[in-house]
Amino acid sequence: MRVTSVTTNKTLSVETKIGIFDYKSLDPRLFFGYQIITNDGTTYKIASLEKAIVDYFYLNSQVAEVDDIRGLRFNEELLKEKLNRLELEKIMSVFDSETLNTRISRLTDYLQL
Repeated sequence: MRVTSVTTNKTLSVETKIGIFDYKSLDPRLFFGYQIITNDGTTYKIASLEKAIVDYFYLNSQVAEVDDIRGLRFNEELLKEKLNRLELEKIMSVFDSETLNTRISRLTDYLQL
């Protein structure tokens, strides 16, 4: 199992018996768009679907073309049903990156959103 999280701390990868945990560094001004969840006494932050998608594309610049997006093997039907294009655009405006906007546009075009 491999889990990736974003953090405002330094990028780090930790390998344990149950899996690999990657922590990717994000500028504090981009650390938003999550809910605080408490489960069994543990509190953690979970990003909205839209924020998770934008973070992923921001942190993985190699995902640039439609073939790269296809290779991610997203659940396309779920994304078509759940992904809010207006929320994506709102989040992308904070990142203020034309390259990111282009890559996310390729995703939304691919999904026909």
